[in-house]
Order: sequence, then structure tokens, then C-alpha cells
Amino acid sequence: MCVCVANRSCKHPFCVPIADAMLSRLWGMITGKRPPGSSEVRERAEEGGEPPAKRRAGSPRSTSSASRGNTPGQAASSKPQQFYIGGPEFKLLLLGDGQTGKTCFVQRHLSGEFPQVYRPTEGCEMRKLKVSTSQGPVLFNIWDTAGQEQFSGLRDGYFIGSQCAMVFFDVTKRESHQNVARWVSEVRKVTGDIPIVVVGNKIDLPRIVKAQEGSLLMRKLKVQYYDLSVKTRFNLEMPLLCLARRLLHDNSLKLVAEEGQLPRTPSAPSSRQRRQAELDLARATNVPIEDDDDDL
Repeated sequence: MCVCVANRSCKHPFCVPIADAMLSRLWGMITGKRPPGSSEVRERAEEGGEPPAKRRAGSPRSTSSASRGNTPGQAASSKPQQFYIGGPEFKLLLLGDGQTGKTCFVQRHLSGEFPQVYRPTEGCEMRKLKVSTSQGPVLFNIWDTAGQEQFSGLRDGYFIGSQCAMVFFDVTKRESHQNVARWVSEVRKVTGDIPIVVVGNKIDLPRIVKAQEGSLLMRKLKVQYYDLSVKTRFNLEMPLLCLARRLLHDNSLKLVAEEGQLPRTPSAPSSRQRRQAELDLARATNVPIEDDDDDL
């Protein structure tokens, strides 16, 4: 193997496709897209066609739009979503101050466990979470970003290619609530107007930030808001359901239980706690309370 395999200036016939593949893979990890001007060698191999170097001059390039899920004339990068085997796939950002429950939210969904020891996220951690819906499975590629300021150096790079986001704050800490607007502004500068859900976590504890304040924030920032308790599982599924409905443009979408799904822990919120949270939010939004159990 040539020692200059990672150098794109090398014209060795073995190095060029490998260097392009390495750069393409790195770009794809960051953006979820193929880099502009990348080599066609890998693309032609996937299509079962001939590499460009072996194609006769003037011969037309064959297309295989169906194999990539595109209609004729539609570029792959213009697709609003990519597909894995079984359904649509979306990049989901988790944002918010440290110790607001972002990583716990992911672990609660993946394993059903609630971590008892806090471990700060360093940089960004990536997880895949499949959600079963009435339209079939939906895969969220979750990018769980660090909330501490010392890990903010590459934060904008993590935002690239995101299709939706959740912003967390702690209802027992007013400062984390005050920082929500900054988090929303930062992600919108990079991603544009993507669906965003704001959640006020830890409502199982004595709260400082009331539900009415969360609702006012929702109106000001034009985002969806939910009270949340990762510990007691209160509203645990609602943020993902809201995002799936927005991304798939289906307001009647519902979550469905999978066969053999992990049993839920018995730490469900009391009916009194759930009712009080609903009343607080209803007073703030001036809308009648509806039974949303059918949504789950």
C-alpha cells in the first residue's frame, strides 16, 4: 500500500478511491451527506456500473435513481430524509445545560434504566433509537451534546445536518430555563427552521420554574413545550411523538408498542401529579384539557 493513501494529490490508481472513501466517510459522519465533488468510483460500484476511469469517452453515464430512492432528476441531497431498512431516519440533537437529563432521557428509552450516578457528557455521544409508530418504525440518530461550556468548541459542527432538536432545562434551576432561548438561537443559526421541542425535566421534584413559564416560552420561541420527568416516565414519549408527527407531516401519527418490548419500571407518576401538571399547562394556554392517552 502506498504511504500517501490519505493524500488526495496522489495519482496512484490504488490510493485515489481509498482516500476518497475515507474523506467521504468522515464527511458523512458529520453531515449525513456525500461531499460535493467526491469520487464516483464507490458510487459506480454500488450501482453495479463501470468506474469512470474505465468508461469510454463520450459514453452516457447510466443512472440508478430507483436504487437510491430518488425520482428521475431529483438529487440525493435534496431528500428531506434518508432511509434505513424499515423506515425513515432523522438526526436528532439533544441540547441544554449540564445535568438537565439529556443522557438519562436516551438511556431511559433504550434500556428502561434510570442512572443513579451523574456522568457528564464530553463533546458528543451518538445513539440510535428506533420508535414504532402507526406508520411503521422511525429511527432517530441521536446526537447527545455536552452542556458544559468547556465542551463548546466543536458544538456548531455537531449541529450540521440535524433535522430536529430537543432542548432540555431543569425546572428546579431557573438559570437553565433562562438559557433555553440561547440554545434555540444557536441551533437555528446552523440548521434553520427545524422542528424543536423544549422540555422542562425533573417535575417529580419541587419546581421553581412553573408550567405557565414553559408555555410562555413556547409562544415566544415558537416551539413545542412539555413538562417531563425522566425518572417517573411522565410525558417520556411525547417529545418523540411530536417530532415524528412534524417530520412525517402526520398529526394523527401514534406510537405503538413493539412485541417483546422491555417492561416499564413501576415508577409511574401518580394520577394526582399528572392531573396537576395538566391543569397548570391548561391554565397557561387557555385551552380545554383533552384525554391524550390515545396518542401513546
